[in-house]
Amino acid sequence: MDLFKELFGELAGFKSLREAVDKNISPVSVTGLSHIHRAQLIHALSGKKINLVITGSEAEAKKLCDDINMMAGAEEAVLFPSKELVFTPVDSTNHEYEHMRIAALIKAAKSRCSVICASIEAVMQPVIPVGVLIASGIELSQGQEIDLKETAVTLAKCGYQRCEKVEGASQFSIRGSILDIFPVQADKPVRIELWGDEIDSISEFETDTQRRTEPLEKMEIYPSGEVLYDNEELADRIEELCKKVRGKHMEQVREHLGADVHRLRAGEILAHSVKYYPLVYGEPSTVFDYIDGVVLFSDYSDIMDNAAGVLTRHNEDVKILIEDGQLCKGLDGYILELADIQHRAEKRVCLYMSSFMQGGERIDYRRLVSFEAMQTAPWSGEMKQLIEDLEDYHRRGYRMILAAGSDKTLPIIQQDLCDKGIPCDLLSQGIEPAAGRVLLMSGSFGGGFEYPENKTVLITQGRSMDAVRRKRRKKKNKA
Repeated sequence: MDLFKELFGELAGFKSLREAVDKNISPVSVTGLSHIHRAQLIHALSGKKINLVITGSEAEAKKLCDDINMMAGAEEAVLFPSKELVFTPVDSTNHEYEHMRIAALIKAAKSRCSVICASIEAVMQPVIPVGVLIASGIELSQGQEIDLKETAVTLAKCGYQRCEKVEGASQFSIRGSILDIFPVQADKPVRIELWGDEIDSISEFETDTQRRTEPLEKMEIYPSGEVLYDNEELADRIEELCKKVRGKHMEQVREHLGADVHRLRAGEILAHSVKYYPLVYGEPSTVFDYIDGVVLFSDYSDIMDNAAGVLTRHNEDVKILIEDGQLCKGLDGYILELADIQHRAEKRVCLYMSSFMQGGERIDYRRLVSFEAMQTAPWSGEMKQLIEDLEDYHRRGYRMILAAGSDKTLPIIQQDLCDKGIPCDLLSQGIEPAAGRVLLMSGSFGGGFEYPENKTVLITQGRSMDAVRRKRRKKKNKA
C-alpha cells in the first residue's frame, strides 16, 4: 500500500485534479493547501511521467523534496538547485551546485525519478541539452576493454580534472593500471583496476583511507559541467566573435576574449565556461526539456516576485560586465524571463497551488479546485499532550498516523500508547490505517495534516527547519 498516495486519492479535490490532468484541462487553480498538503498532492500525482515543481525559493524546493521522499519511502523527487554564474576568470570556484544539477538531470533523463523540485531561479538558468548529456555518458563494466589514455582524454573533455589523488567530485587519477574517479552524480569515488586492457574489478573507496569498500558490477560517468566543449573548436568560435565585435568597449572585449583563446589553446579548463554557453549550444535548453508530465507552481505570486528580483540582479551584473568588456553581443541569454518560462510551461498541464486564491496573477483558470485541509502542530515529544490529541481524534473516529523517532524507539512509543488505552500498529508491519487506531512510522515531516473529509490526521515529531544556507563560494579574479 502506498499509504500517503492512497489517502490523498480519497479526497474529492484530488479526483477533480486527476481528471483535469488526464483530460489536459489547464491551467488549474488549487487552493486550501499549505506546504505539507502540497507535498502529498505532488506525491499522489507522481507516476511514470516526470513532473516539475517550481517554487519561489530553494529552501521551499528542498523542503518539498524531503517530504515527498519521506512519503514515498524512496528517492521519488530530486532537488534541482540554481548555480552561481561566473563570467570572469577565477582561481577557483565551487561547482557543488552544478554537480547537483547534473545529477538531478541524469536521474530525470534516465527516468530514475518522477518529480523535479526547483526554485524559479534554477528554472531560469539554461541547462545542458538532453542529447548532449546522454551522449557524453560513459558506462564501464567488468570484463570491458578500455584504453586508459583515450579514457583520460574523454574525461578531460567532460570537465574532469586529473590529479595525483582523488579527494573530491569531478577528479580522476591514473596510477599504472588503476583508474580512480569521482563521478559527479555518485556519493563515493570509484576505483577501476585493469588486467591488461580489460577491467578486472570495480569498487567504491573511501577518500580519507583510499581503501576499497563496496564492489560494483558496472558504473556510469557523466560530465562534471553543463558546458561541454573542445578547446580548439571553442577557441575558433571566440576568435570569430572577436572579428564581429564593435562599439566603444571593442578593445577591452577583444582583450578579454583573446586571453580566453590563449587559455584554451594552452589546454586549460575554463572555470567561467558558462560565459560561452551561447557559442557552444546556441539556443538555450531548459529543465522543461527533461520532463513529460505536469508543471506545478507553488505560490505563483512569490514565484513572480522572486523571478523579478533574479532578473533585476542579473541585468545589473551584466551591465557592469559589458562596461568592463567581459560580455558583448553574442554572449547573452543566460537567464530566461518569466514570460518565456510561462510559455514553455503552458505546453503542459499547469497546476497553481496556493493557500487561497490570490489576485494579480492574471491567469485564466479553466478549473478551480479547493481543499479542506488543516495543518497540525508538531509534536514536541511530550507524551501527555500527544495522548490528549490522540484521544480526541480517537473519539471522532479518525485514522491517525504518528511519525516519530526511529525504528528502534517506535516499539517503546507503541507500548506507552497501548498502556494509555490507545490502540496502535506499526506501519512496517504492513497494516493499513483504521478508524480509531494509530499507525506508527519512523521519521518526521515538515508539518502534519488533517483532512476532515476522510477523517485522516498526521502528527509528526518536530524537526529542525533551518533554512538552507549556501556555502560562500570564494573566488579570486585573475589579474
